Amino acid sequence: MQSQQLLIQQTQQLQGLKNLGQKLFGVTTVEQLLTFAGTQLYEIFNVEAVGIALRGDSHAWRSRQVIHRGANPYLLDPNRELVEEIERNFLPQIISQREITYWPDTPRSTRWGKAFSRSGLTSLAACPLVGHADPMGVLWIARRGGERIERHHLYLLEALAPLIASRLEIARLGSRLSNLQLTDPVTDLPNQQHMLFELTRYLKQPQLTTALCVVHLNRIEALKSLIDQNKINEMLRQIGTTLKRHSRSSSIVGKLRGNDYAIICPGVDKEAAQAIVDRLYTAICKHHAFTSPDGTQWEQTATISCVMLTDHKISASQLLQLAISKASSPKPHKLLENDPTAKDRQAG
Repeated sequence: MQSQQLLIQQTQQLQGLKNLGQKLFGVTTVEQLLTFAGTQLYEIFNVEAVGIALRGDSHAWRSRQVIHRGANPYLLDPNRELVEEIERNFLPQIISQREITYWPDTPRSTRWGKAFSRSGLTSLAACPLVGHADPMGVLWIARRGGERIERHHLYLLEALAPLIASRLEIARLGSRLSNLQLTDPVTDLPNQQHMLFELTRYLKQPQLTTALCVVHLNRIEALKSLIDQNKINEMLRQIGTTLKRHSRSSSIVGKLRGNDYAIICPGVDKEAAQAIVDRLYTAICKHHAFTSPDGTQWEQTATISCVMLTDHKISASQLLQLAISKASSPKPHKLLENDPTAKDRQAG
C-alpha cells in the first residue's frame, strides 16, 4: 500500500515537472514566471506552502513575491506580516548563504521565524536562486505542525532552483529588451509607442477624467545650427526632467518623435489640466535659457496643447495626432529684457 502511494506521488511529481517545463518555456516576463512557477511548484512539492521571493532590480520595488498556500482561505494579517519579514530579513539571509537551508522547526529567535509560525508554518526549507553573476532571490517550501519536510523535498528544491533561476534571467533580459524598445534613447523617457500603449489603457477607463498634454519645443531646429548635437541632447534630457518635476506624481511623461513631449495626466478636470499647462510652460521658459556663440541670450519657448480624453471618441493614435497638430511652432525670440516686443509665448 505504501509503495503504491509512493508510486502515485512520484507520477504526480513527474507530471508536475513536465507541466512546469512547458509553462516556463513560454514565459516572457517576471510576473508570468512568478504566476506559473508558484502554481506548478505547489503541485510538485505537495506541501502546505511554496514561495518565491525576488530581489528588486529597480528603484520601483524592493522585492516581488508569490506565496501559494492552496485553495483554503487564510487570514490576511499574518500573511502580510510574512511577506514583509521575508523581504526585510529572510531574503537577505538566504541569498548570503548560497546553499540550501533546512529548519525542522522554524527558529523562534528570529523575526521572520516568528512570522512563519504565526502563519501556521513550522517546518521550512529554502534555496537561493543564483544567476550567472549574483543571487536573484529565494525559493522556499514550508509545512504546518505535525508534517515533515522529507528528503525528496530537499532534493527537488535543490534541483529546481537552478531551473527557476535560469528562466528568471531570461525573463529579466526579455523585460530589459522590451523596455529598450519602449524607451527614448536620448531622454530615457517612454517613447511614442509606449505612450500610445498608456493612452489606450486610459481610453478604456472613461470613468476617470484624464488629460493629454503635448509640449512642442520651438527652438530645437534653430539650435542645430548654433550648438552641437551633444548639447542639444543634454537640453532634451533636462527638459524631460523639468516636465517630470512639474507634473503630478501620477502623470506619465514621454518623449515623442521630433521636438515633442507628451504628458498623460489621469484624474484631472479641464481646470486642473489648464493649470498644469501653465505650470509646465513657465517651467520650460524659466529654467532653459541658453547663450549662442555670438553672445545673444535666448530662452527656450514651447507651445502646449491639451485635450481631454472624454471629449473625443477616437483611437489613441488619432487622439495623439490631434494633440500634436494643436501644438504650433511660434518664431523664436530673445528674453523679455532683451526684446520686450516679443509676443510668441504660447500655452493652451
